[in-house]
Amino acid sequence: MMATHWDADHYDGIDDVALYKNRQYMPTAIFDIGDMGKYPSTSYKTLFAGRRETPAPGRVIDLGGGATAVVVCINGEIHNGPAIPSPDDNERSIGVLIRYGGFEYLTCGDLSTRVEEPLGAALVFDGVTVDVIHASHHGSANSSSNKFLSTILANFAVISCGVGNNYNHPSQAALNHLNALTDAGAPYSPAYPPVETIYQTEDPSTINPKAGRAPNQKILQSDPEGGGSIHIAVLGGGCQYTFSNEGPGTNAFHDGPFPSNSGPPCPTPTPAGPTPIPSSEWPVKLNVNKTSFARNDTIVVSADFKYCVTPFFPYVRLIDPFGRALYLQRESPASTRLSWSVPIRFVDGGPWVLDFGLEYPVAALAFEHASYGTWLLQGGFTNIYGDIIGGISTTPLTVR
Repeated sequence: MMATHWDADHYDGIDDVALYKNRQYMPTAIFDIGDMGKYPSTSYKTLFAGRRETPAPGRVIDLGGGATAVVVCINGEIHNGPAIPSPDDNERSIGVLIRYGGFEYLTCGDLSTRVEEPLGAALVFDGVTVDVIHASHHGSANSSSNKFLSTILANFAVISCGVGNNYNHPSQAALNHLNALTDAGAPYSPAYPPVETIYQTEDPSTINPKAGRAPNQKILQSDPEGGGSIHIAVLGGGCQYTFSNEGPGTNAFHDGPFPSNSGPPCPTPTPAGPTPIPSSEWPVKLNVNKTSFARNDTIVVSADFKYCVTPFFPYVRLIDPFGRALYLQRESPASTRLSWSVPIRFVDGGPWVLDFGLEYPVAALAFEHASYGTWLLQGGFTNIYGDIIGGISTTPLTVR
């Protein structure tokens, strides 16, 4: 866990999460700025005694699976940059660059322009190319300056703010800067590309006319009591990412995939296994209960193979939007009871739940983390040597 600094809205509640369900989420380590600026609460210090750590600038935290979090600033000290002493607690915020493959996400608590601008210069000097910027201080006018944003050149922005906030967050100035405009809304010079979309948790301007608005905002939820999250899924080992809504009553958006700024592009591997050959002989009939569905739906597929006297191995495969294939390959000839395996998993996502009936092979497919777009469901069969001996059917499936 990490507490960026000692403002209550940035660390209060961490203890509730840690204690949830008999300390189910108690961290092995919690990173914070130490007893500087405003002090943490006594309950925080007591609960996390022996687990607290104040990381040095440049500290790399292993998040597992190839993902890391790099501490780019803390207590006014910038990794590979200057130290900017300040009594202001916001300027002591921990800034973290989250990396996975070529994807980079920058989040810096309530960091202000005074530290953001030299931080941006240090990041660019280190070769960082930010994909998504979490706007500091909830879109405050004291953060997200033109100079900072024109340096890091993020593709997208996210803003966390509440309808009931009394600070006019997000400010019109910050939204203008994200769109390469001045405070007054004129084109900034020297020009730089605006972010493509600003994803925002709530819209305070509905009750506060002083809060900012921008034409490229996407608001997660209109009802602040509904609960919800902006979900960023990083796919393909970090070569691309998507944005979507999570939670009841949230406004639907499913955007992407977008290519990451750095790292190699997503590969388009040739599907392994047998290549179906179109044939009018021994057709395979695939039945699906729906062809267009959301990721939280379960799709039931029944594969009706026309049997022949020659022993053969029927198969069903899914081709994802990037040409990668998942095979559901039968282990035994058609003359025996059904027994299946999943020998190769070429697609992102899952879990893949398989359930088979007695009469026909039936696959219940869960696309929970699968890529959006058009998938192809194909069926055919091979002989015992893996050679195509006839039959193919193709059904498009749209994950939306």
